[in-house]
Amino acid sequence: MGWPSQSRPRARPAICGAWGRASVKSGAANQRSLNMSTPSIAKSRNLKTAASKKRSVKSSATRRKVTSAAATAKVPPKSDEPKGERVTKQERLLTLLSQAEGASIAEMMQATDWQQHSVRGFLAGTVKKKLGFSLTTSKAAGDVRRYRIETRRGR
Repeated sequence: MGWPSQSRPRARPAICGAWGRASVKSGAANQRSLNMSTPSIAKSRNLKTAASKKRSVKSSATRRKVTSAAATAKVPPKSDEPKGERVTKQERLLTLLSQAEGASIAEMMQATDWQQHSVRGFLAGTVKKKLGFSLTTSKAAGDVRRYRIETRRGR
């Protein structure tokens, strides 16, 4: 015969919200929820937010600010010297590509700490499509493929 649960059909749970299913409303109850005016819905929402705002103001008034030596020590001292101009990874790659011999993917990966697919995506998406450079490739016998751009726009 098998397990006891297999011998007789199981009772199905009632359809309700507790079981994760939508409860079925009667036609009149459904009509009432549809006819509820928008201002009354907004008013009920405003009452809830107003109550939570009152609680947050009350709780923040009782809190006091605690400053520790560790919190103030985390801020690095400001130096009077202006920082040098930041060189972006894009600028590094464009500099490599504008050299006469160009650059291999391995060199570009090392300069940017990118993976190979990211370098190739940069060449196709940024260099060719966005910036509009003509990208030329060359590969000598037994050598790696090298990429270069003809001219670099002045900035």
